[in-house]
Amino acid sequence: MASVNELAYTKIMLHCAAYPHLAVDGLLVGTSEGATIAVVDAVPLFHNGTLAPSVEAASLAVETYAKSAYGGRVVGYYAANEHLRDESIAPAAAAVADEISSRGGSAVVLQVSNKRLADPGDHGLSAYGRGADAWNAPLDLACAPSSKFVAALDAGVAVVDFDAHYDDVTKDWRNGHVRTWLEAH
Repeated sequence: MASVNELAYTKIMLHCAAYPHLAVDGLLVGTSEGATIAVVDAVPLFHNGTLAPSVEAASLAVETYAKSAYGGRVVGYYAANEHLRDESIAPAAAAVADEISSRGGSAVVLQVSNKRLADPGDHGLSAYGRGADAWNAPLDLACAPSSKFVAALDAGVAVVDFDAHYDDVTKDWRNGHVRTWLEAH
């Protein structure tokens, strides 16, 4: 079982909306107890492709952030493919999820379904745990409603991913302004 709160969901969807023509991915911050994973934040990683050294550097920063901000850890990985009909789990997801899982505790892969996002009543996420030989075991998913994501998008709220942060280190990948906007609305 996995749950995704409003902050994490909003950041994931804002990341997808910022680069609708590209594949995007990120790390999930939260806690895990047994097979239950609670995602409380999402950190957008890339929109220019995922490279192992970049993921490793970002993951160290995000792990430190997870501990200090939430007393949690990196509990998963999310991805959205660039093609509308591509529902497959991103190739990098398995490697990143294996690394997360090796640090102890359960992990989750959230796959964004671009096609399902056309339905306003569908949050568009599928959750997967580790199966016998791949990250393809479906998990039950409880997800926050999407109404504030749409309002945030309409208000011009945007996220900074690590690609943008690497280009300009003054851009904050933690995206605290998203939490501030959600709390005000």
